[in-house]
Amino acid sequence: MKNLIVMLVLSPTLLLAAPTPQDARGVNSHLPLTTASTPTNGALQQFAGIYKLDEQFAITVSVEGEKLYGLAPGDAEKTEFTPVSENKFIIKGPETEVEFVKEDGKVKYMLVQMQGGLKLTKVE
Repeated sequence: MKNLIVMLVLSPTLLLAAPTPQDARGVNSHLPLTTASTPTNGALQQFAGIYKLDEQFAITVSVEGEKLYGLAPGDAEKTEFTPVSENKFIIKGPETEVEFVKEDGKVKYMLVQMQGGLKLTKVE
């Protein structure tokens, strides 16, 4: 079941996840209304890698040009991560916040704010 939830987060073609709270304007109320300026390729490289939820499921995060993308198993296309701060991004589909967490100066985790929160560990 965990696999299905994460695939829904990263796959814009699957819209089966529960809707997020919306304010009167129809905007997801827990997400920022504006996005940050686009980080440079060099700043994004720290987030690139493979993040595992468990032994069966991993998400590959990559940088192409000046953009960050995620690819989950079974997805046909990569999903763009839109920056909202230095280490937080929004992914589309059901709009979801993704935060990269550092420990000892290096990115160690990716937190996906959906279904109570999912924590994926960077393995490479």
